[in-house]
Amino acid sequence: MRVSLEDWISKAKSSKDLDEKISYYSKAIELSKRDYNLYFYRGSIYLDKSEYEHAIIDLTKAIELKPDFAVAYNNRGNAYAQIDDHDRAIDDYTKAIELEPNKAISYCNRGKSYLKKGNYDPAIADFTKAIEIDPGYIKVYKERAVVYEKIGDIAKAKEDLEKAEKLSK
Repeated sequence: MRVSLEDWISKAKSSKDLDEKISYYSKAIELSKRDYNLYFYRGSIYLDKSEYEHAIIDLTKAIELKPDFAVAYNNRGNAYAQIDDHDRAIDDYTKAIELEPNKAISYCNRGKSYLKKGNYDPAIADFTKAIEIDPGYIKVYKERAVVYEKIGDIAKAKEDLEKAEKLSK
């Protein structure tokens, strides 16, 4: 019995095992090599498994097939950030922001990469923009507090931590 593309996708989505999911998406890709979503899903699973090089390969393929795929740029940025390639991560987050400027997560992620590089001003700017977009995004207040602490602005760091605490209740 021949298994259809839809069957492989259904198996991948219903499986709880990440290795099985990868296997099923790989079978689906064999049947539909031009479906950017399949590469995106498999790449995202590799990201979840901390297999960053594989994630980058699949997410790059998804982007090649769909160059305006903002979430794929964001996820590939996450993979680059995990291997400490913050320049490439920043490039990908920037592209994600260009494509979807109202997504707080891309600003937050880019801010974290700027922070890791010691570029505090753009980190603060990105965290601030993320807060403007989503004032309830608790994690961003904590990230910005870290930057404020690093630059010696303890009052602002404390203010952000208090805001995060207040939002978490």
